[in-house]
Amino acid sequence: MLGYLANQGGSQMKIRVHEIELHSPLINKKDHFVLISDIHSDSNKLEEVYKIIESINPSFITIPGDVLDSISDPRNEAVKQILDYYDDRYKTFITMGNHDLVDYVKINHRTEEIVCDEMDFFNSLKKSNTTIFKDMYNGVPLDNNISVYGLNMSNEWFQNGEKTKPVAEKLSSYEFDPDKLNILLFHTPNGILDKNGELTEMNESNGLPSLIVTGHTHGGLVPYNLQGLMPDNRGLVGPYNVILPRNAFGTYEDKGTGVIISDGVAKLHDSFGGKYIAPIGNHILIPDVYVIKMVPYKKLEHTGKRLIKTKTTIVNNR
Repeated sequence: MLGYLANQGGSQMKIRVHEIELHSPLINKKDHFVLISDIHSDSNKLEEVYKIIESINPSFITIPGDVLDSISDPRNEAVKQILDYYDDRYKTFITMGNHDLVDYVKINHRTEEIVCDEMDFFNSLKKSNTTIFKDMYNGVPLDNNISVYGLNMSNEWFQNGEKTKPVAEKLSSYEFDPDKLNILLFHTPNGILDKNGELTEMNESNGLPSLIVTGHTHGGLVPYNLQGLMPDNRGLVGPYNVILPRNAFGTYEDKGTGVIISDGVAKLHDSFGGKYIAPIGNHILIPDVYVIKMVPYKKLEHTGKRLIKTKTTIVNNR
């Protein structure tokens, strides 16, 4: 099976690393950053993923949501320690996912999702180099003519079908500098991509991000070597038990904006797959790390290439 091998206490954990080239005339020099998503409190996988990130040594890390499985998960303290440790080494940007501010409680022998307004976990993180996007509409400027933005939606929005209009309305408060490479973190591709894999209608008067990085779909629970067989990048099952959802994985480009959908770190989590089924599924559906290589490209008008071009390859074990 393709992927890196990371060691965990004598056993081996397979981790797949995707390399994606992002071609743009907006950046000054070659650079690279990492995208991971959907950790779901799995501190064991996160620790192994960071071992891979150390070998990559990115300029910064993006985590578009679902750091937690629920706010009371006992593994959260270990996740916090890992994020705090690497805060000294890497700039990190985090947006909220639908699991980050919820808890799961037993009511009449059923597990119910309780929405919470608490930010205790995220407020407690060491934030010397970590930015948590919460009601923050301005971008964070970085070297190499890059700005990073984050978009959050309410849990109610997720539960009501992840519609496009509220996303477009919220993005109307953002202003993207057309002379910079603007990277937007958003937990889900829903509300951003339509069923044809094209950008939904958004107010373009304030500009559009150059690249949107997302997660949430867990690759549709499709093993990577079978994804090429799925039309419309369909998954087998998506969030909220949607069967054969479109746009469950992959890279997209429309209107000069690139979109990357991360397959995630934890594919089946305790609140979805259960404590007994999730470990089996996660043994088959291994964690994914995305390395986005930003490449200056100054002669697009002479080649017919679009502003943003993404290309995915898989790095073999080494």
